[in-house]
Amino acid sequence: MNAYLIPSHRRLYPFDDLPAAWRVLDRELLQLQRETLAACGLQLVEHEEEAQILLSDALYFTPEALQLFLAQGKPGQAVARQGLFTERVLWHLPRDAQGNVPLPLWRKGSQDPVLLTLDEETFDAPMPTHMGVAPGKGLEALLTRLVLIEIQTWPNLFQANVQALMARSKRAKHLPWWRGLYAWLRGGGSLSGAMQHLNTIGKGCDIHPTAVVELSEIGDGARIGAHAVVRMSVVGPGANIDDHASVRASVIGAGASVANNNNVLMCVVYPRAFIISGPYQFSMFGTETAIMHCICCDTRLDGRTIVAEVGPGQSVDSQQRYLGTCYGHGVRAGAGTITAPGRAIPNELFFLPHPDLVVAKVAQDLPRRKNLFTEGGTLTFRSRPPEVTVTVPVAAESPDLAR
Repeated sequence: MNAYLIPSHRRLYPFDDLPAAWRVLDRELLQLQRETLAACGLQLVEHEEEAQILLSDALYFTPEALQLFLAQGKPGQAVARQGLFTERVLWHLPRDAQGNVPLPLWRKGSQDPVLLTLDEETFDAPMPTHMGVAPGKGLEALLTRLVLIEIQTWPNLFQANVQALMARSKRAKHLPWWRGLYAWLRGGGSLSGAMQHLNTIGKGCDIHPTAVVELSEIGDGARIGAHAVVRMSVVGPGANIDDHASVRASVIGAGASVANNNNVLMCVVYPRAFIISGPYQFSMFGTETAIMHCICCDTRLDGRTIVAEVGPGQSVDSQQRYLGTCYGHGVRAGAGTITAPGRAIPNELFFLPHPDLVVAKVAQDLPRRKNLFTEGGTLTFRSRPPEVTVTVPVAAESPDLAR
């Protein structure tokens, strides 16, 4: 069968990229779509009239999800059944009268719904309940190989990457029994040990003997330093994970660099980005960004969901308890800058903290061993005001209540 990608002509703020250039698992979306279609026996064609399968060019899908749709063997539109996947991932799409979510994937011949159940398993990462994503829950993650996401905004692209990583982890639980047993035995009979033998390591990698790499894909020529941790992640070709850095459930693009002692959790880092002095969580970093000791706030203290910037003057309720910053391509952010949850920084924007908070000049006559303050870009000394003696009037003698 043939498949045709319906062009959406959608540009994603703040990156300003068309769908073909959006990145999932450090791959361009169009490349992933071609490979997944081919793996399912579909050939991509340039003319709609030649195709039996139609789908949006803004749709990310896993092979298992596409195979599930094709296995129904009937014409119609793919519709995700109501469930945790529709609530947590497809929150941005309209629902039908039954609470199901129609998706931009069709087999020609009918407009009838083809119902698909996308939920498989959930994993509840430990977290105090008052910080959890739902009552009585911690940081609940969806482990499913059945991923279908129409990408409309950068939070959708972020979730597509996270769900693609979760799908990789879920596949590890469905390996042939003999491969799972082999990893278990090689790992000394522990889950962590087994995960270390389920990696995909490229050619010419430099991985320090003390580094911990578990259930991850490491591209050709990547470097992972001493005592670094890479878990359930994708590290692109030529990327650098420096000493004592921690990368978990994240995508690190080709040639990107995560500096020493950094902590990166559920982030998407585009190629050739440089990030130092985290932690950075639930955030996206565009191509050739340079982020220097910034604070990316990623939750609200009142427990409400994050409102995300999705265009100039446009925002949506992301329905997410945790969502950080999206830095566009070429952004430079100076040390000490703070961004609110869900903010988007346009391409090629350079920004620094307020000059009054940055010491640019130091006078030589400042007193030593005294407390100094930053003011107007300099250090200043303020002596304490003279002590004031306060006389408190003595109240009249009160009766002894113990009598």
